[in-house]
Amino acid sequence: AKPADLRSGDDLKVLQLLAQAYEGATKLPAADVTPFATHPNLLVRRMALFALGKSKDAAAVPVLEAALADPE
Repeated sequence: AKPADLRSGDDLKVLQLLAQAYEGATKLPAADVTPFATHPNLLVRRMALFALGKSKDAAAVPVLEAALADPE
């Protein structure tokens, strides 16, 4: 998967790219990942949160804190 896949609308491609970011194989800015923290697909949402956590970007902290209230 490549960074342009974030805008593809294909949940599987997005999920693959977010997993690569989580694993450190792909570098994605937190600002590009943040919108996926509220994605309708639970798996995409969770992987975005994992990737944000691994990014160690201080801007991701409020997004991660807000996600703690996610009932799913």
